[in-house]
Amino acid sequence: MNPEKVGTTVSAFFDIEADPQGIEMVAEDLARQPEVISLYIMSDMTSLHVHTLTEDNAALEDFVRRNLFSRRHVVKVNCKLLLSRVKNRRGGSRI
Repeated sequence: MNPEKVGTTVSAFFDIEADPQGIEMVAEDLARQPEVISLYIMSDMTSLHVHTLTEDNAALEDFVRRNLFSRRHVVKVNCKLLLSRVKNRRGGSRI
């Protein structure tokens, strides 16, 4: 899927630290959000890795405010925005 062709141009990756007793609840809630493209519970059982696509930075900020700020069980959030794709699973190298 080409994000730009469906109107989503901001690709963000979140590493979220959660309390172990609430990680599955946080994961289930986030998985229901349309902006979430992929979501993984990591082996340490306190981390989630989440990929989102939003139409712009304002929509990304709205997603964060609705789903991460002041959310019970979320301890820490790290967000990185995609600059460019070099390789992806389906298409191979773009160099």
